[in-house]
Parts: sequence; structure tokens; C-alpha cells
Amino acid sequence: MEAIDIESCGSCTIRKCIGKRLTSDGSWQDNFKMFSGDSYEDAEQNYLMWEKDCYGFDISLTLGELLDKYIYDIMIDDPDIRYNTKYGYIITYKQYFKDQPITRIPLNQIRAIDLQFAYNSLRCKPRYIRSINFLIGKLYNFLQLRFEIPNISQAVTIPKAPSVPRCAVEVWTDEELETITKNLDTAPRIRFLIILLINTGCRISELLALKYNDIDINAKTLLINKQLQKYTDFKDKKKSAWYGKSLPKSDESNRIFRSQMTCSPNLRYTGNGTGSR
Repeated sequence: MEAIDIESCGSCTIRKCIGKRLTSDGSWQDNFKMFSGDSYEDAEQNYLMWEKDCYGFDISLTLGELLDKYIYDIMIDDPDIRYNTKYGYIITYKQYFKDQPITRIPLNQIRAIDLQFAYNSLRCKPRYIRSINFLIGKLYNFLQLRFEIPNISQAVTIPKAPSVPRCAVEVWTDEELETITKNLDTAPRIRFLIILLINTGCRISELLALKYNDIDINAKTLLINKQLQKYTDFKDKKKSAWYGKSLPKSDESNRIFRSQMTCSPNLRYTGNGTGSR
């Protein structure tokens, strides 16, 4: 929807719908912004330049609109944030914050105390609130590249979790570990992967990204320099530093590794009995 107003001096002003806003009676209305120029073409060009400069972001939009736009237009394509991290932010935002009343308020009307009250009303663990606040802080940092607006996420206090006494860590005995591996004789590939987990302490994402050429049986080392981010995106995402983890040094363990390499050319377990290099 667009309106054109030709002023007496010959200039032109156009009105562009840039989103929605919540009125005082609780209904949603189109939110318009005015763009002026010496002619209609100039005004249209000014609108296009505004849209290009700030990617269509405007602080008069609601917090919810801006968060959605930031997540799917900016953050989702950010190579500096890992896939699992992005997924965690999105799930936490949708589950605990997306439907909160504060998300329906224009960003330029939200004060730090409003955000604090919103956090205090959330019924979730503080770590989830911390993730939401980090996401909002990223949005403000992005908007500050174009707008003069304070980052109110830095002025709030994240509620603390009640202190819970630490429990002693229970470690599996050698007999329990042997019971686990013996019961997997009918699934040699899974048994092989579990032996790697038990003897190296690597993460699941690191384990599923391994290739046979990462294993040096003679040197008894395992090179871990990547993680599997999702099944459809098997890319070598190098960690901040390369490091090795020692393999089990028993002859029996090495025999299992050699046997697995011989009977199955693929290392990665996909969940359906097949492997992938």
C-alpha cells in the first residue's frame, strides 16, 4: 500500500508500509514510513536506499518482527555462528519468548525495565533467559550499525538459578563397560563407535565427523578437527585448534579397529545400518 503526496514546492512524498504496529486497543495496523524526493522517482530511490542500507529494519517495528527478521535474514547466514548454536537460539526464542507481550511493542518504545519485567515473568531456567538476552543483544548490536539506539540487553539482570548441591560423579566400572560392549556384538559398527567414545571421551558430534584417515593406529592417536553439525551438512568445520586424543593402547582394542576397517569401508554411522565417508 502506498500513498503519494505532491507538495506545493514540487517535491514528492511517498508512504511505504514497512511492517505492523499494535494500537492502543490491541489491534494490528500497517506501519508506514514516509520517503521524500524532488520527484516520485527520487522518493522511490530514497526508499530503496533506506531498505538497502538497513536491510529493511526499522526501530519502529515491534521487537518480535525485528527478532524474526534478524534471525532469518541475518543470523541464519552468519558463518561465525555454528549451526547447533543458531538452532538452540531459535528453539529457545520460539518456546519461551516469541509470544510474550513485549514482543508486540515497537522496539523504540521498549525500556530496559520493560525487558527486565519480561525476563522476571518467564517460567524457564536462567540459562534459557541468558540465551534470549544474548539474541536480543545481537539484534541491538546489528541495529546500532544504522540507528542511534542503546543496547538495553546490557542493562538487565538475568535471574539466578537456585543453588543445588553438587553430586559426586559416578564413573562406570570396567565390568560395566565390558557388559555394554559385549551386548553390542550383533551391531559391530555401533560397538566400534561406542568403544571410541569410551576410550577417547570425544563428543558425539566429533565422533560422527570422523573418517578413517583421522585414526593412526600405529601412533595410537585420533585427530579431531571437525564436528558434524547436521546429517545433511557433512562439512569439515574446523575447531579453533587442532588436537589429538589418545586411542586405547590395548592390543584387543586395536584389533577391533583393524577388523572394523577391513569389514566396513565406511566409518560414520547414519542410523540405518549404512555408513558415509
